[in-house]
Amino acid sequence: MPDNLNMLAIRGIQFWGYLANEIAVQHHATVEYHKRIPLALAINGDVLTVQLETIKMTDNTIGLGKKISWQREDLYEAVS
Repeated sequence: MPDNLNMLAIRGIQFWGYLANEIAVQHHATVEYHKRIPLALAINGDVLTVQLETIKMTDNTIGLGKKISWQREDLYEAVS
């Protein structure tokens, strides 16, 4: 760890998921992305979509070691 790292300023997100490879999902994501950012049409490339399974946010600016986590199963349990 660098000596000049301010532990109270650490903020970040980690996530885990998998690429959504359904053609309809990819097409919808591409259309919506280019509606929002039309200049991206000038750049050759693909729009990828990720099906998120887990997200963890660390934000030491609201408390040292403060972590907020989300998992897809949590959503299913809340709906059931």
